[in-house]
Formats: sequence, structure tokens, C-alpha cells
Amino acid sequence: MRYLSIIAILVFIAACGSCSSGSHNTSSGRGASNSQANSGSSRTAVPAETQTPQPTPDPVEAVRKLTGDLGTALSQGNADQLDALLSDGYVHINDLGQLVTKPDIVSGVRQGSVRFTSVNLEEVNVRVYGDAAVVTANFIGTNAANGSRSEVQDRVTLVAAREGDSWRFVSGQTTPMHSVPQRGGGSSMGTFGTGQGGNGGILGSGSGGGPGSGGGNGGTTGSGSSGQGGNPSGGASKQ
Repeated sequence: MRYLSIIAILVFIAACGSCSSGSHNTSSGRGASNSQANSGSSRTAVPAETQTPQPTPDPVEAVRKLTGDLGTALSQGNADQLDALLSDGYVHINDLGQLVTKPDIVSGVRQGSVRFTSVNLEEVNVRVYGDAAVVTANFIGTNAANGSRSEVQDRVTLVAAREGDSWRFVSGQTTPMHSVPQRGGGSSMGTFGTGQGGNGGILGSGSGGGPGSGGGNGGTTGSGSSGQGGNPSGGASKQ
């Protein structure tokens, strides 16, 4: 009987120990659940950052600035800036209907055959058609190419196009604002610049003077057109 009592006591102790362990595990499990629940409830939602929309540049103002930069590049003889303003396929039509390319213009500025001491673009009008724009303006300046000096008054029409995020000029044409004198003086009006005695710049062409005066001398890509007694090739006039 004594041994049976001892065995019964040991069994009772073992049973109580198992109950205590289970109770501890259950409590631990409940604590973990409560901890997770509390952790979830304390978490605050962070609102997503809203991107501020960037204003779309006004194409009219962008092309107007492009036109102003063109005048600045020509007046300062800045060939690098001019290169950035003109599209690679840019062509210019002068007052004789001749086509002048971008490389001709840029190299002319570098070499000095296209040179202005002042350029003013007045009465600038910009019309935008989607990714293209037409600019009309008065081109007023002082040409100092080839060692001569003369005043220039042309009407210019420029076509710009959107290339990526920027605008560049793709075509242009200039026309004298008044007729070329046919008698006396020997002065000339060319496109984007002229000189005394009919010396046109790289974008211009010379016109011959009156009887007995020298014929027109074209610039790098321009050519001379004779007045009375003038020689289209730029040679001496015929008597």
C-alpha cells in the first residue's frame, strides 16, 4: 500500500506539471495573438504622395523665345548657339530663290561671311499648328560682312517644328522690304545682309548699280544680279 501511495503521488505531480505547461503555452499563444492584434491596430496608413503636374509650356511663347534667340545668335556671331537653334535639315530661301543650307549658314558665321553688328526682329507674329509654327517678322539690322557695312530691312518668314521637347527652325525665307535701286549709288539689298557695291553675304545676293558702276558681287552662296550696266557675274560693268 505504501508503494501504491507513492506511485499515486508521482502520477498526480506529473499530471499537474503537464497542466501547468499547457496553461503557460496557451497563455503565451494568447499573448502573441494579442501582441499581433495590438501591433496591427497601432499601424497607421501613409497616404501616397501626389505628383504635382508640371505646367505645359506655351508653344507660342516657346517659339517667340526661339525667334529672339535667333536674333541674339546672329548679332553676337554665336555659331554654336545658331547651330542649336536650326534643325539639321534647315534650308533658307534668299531673295533670288536660292537654297542655302544650315552648314552654309553656320560656317559663314564662323568664318565671318555672315556678320551683323545689330539685329532687331520686330512685329513678331507666331501661329502654332500642332507641332509646327509659322513666324513672320521684320528683320532690321546692320550687316558688316566682307568688310562692308549696310543696313538691312527684310521681311522674314520662319517655320519651326517641335523636335522632342524643344522647338527648332526648319525653314526660312527673307524678302527685301523695298525695291532694289536700279540707278546710281551701286548699293544693294540682299537677304540677311548686303554690302556696298552689291556685295551680298552668305545668305544674300548683290545687285548691280547704275551705268558705269561695278556689277553685283555675290557672297559665298549668293550671286550678283545686274542693274543697268551691271554684270551678273560680279565683274566690271559694261560701258
